[in-house]
Amino acid sequence: MKKKVILIEDNLSCCDAMQFLFEDLKEFDFLVFNEAKQFLNEYTSSWSGFLLIDLFMPELNGIELLKKLKLMNHRMYIIVMSGHADRATASKVKELGANEFLSKPISIPKLLSKIRSTNLALDDIPRHIQLV
Repeated sequence: MKKKVILIEDNLSCCDAMQFLFEDLKEFDFLVFNEAKQFLNEYTSSWSGFLLIDLFMPELNGIELLKKLKLMNHRMYIIVMSGHADRATASKVKELGANEFLSKPISIPKLLSKIRSTNLALDDIPRHIQLV
């Protein structure tokens, strides 16, 4: 079964570009959610793979989503993305469980390299161990 790459992003142009990229690659199952609440409503703990989270979104932002995910039994490698963050923010998201922080605009080769090199057997990691 292919790993999932899930994008949670409110910018529709960014969503369209990423969807085009990942569907063309055919290496991962790619899902897009324009709102964090929509993602939480559909998320199940059986999902494994990569979660790409925009930091600044309306209603439930990336920080709030990370706090909720930290309480869940997830097996996702989390990459937070933002064009308006500083080192303190990057440090905070890592404290909350993000594995990586990338500044926007995202370098597609860098993102793909990170995902491909980290495509470890997430299914083999016991659920009680958090990837941090």
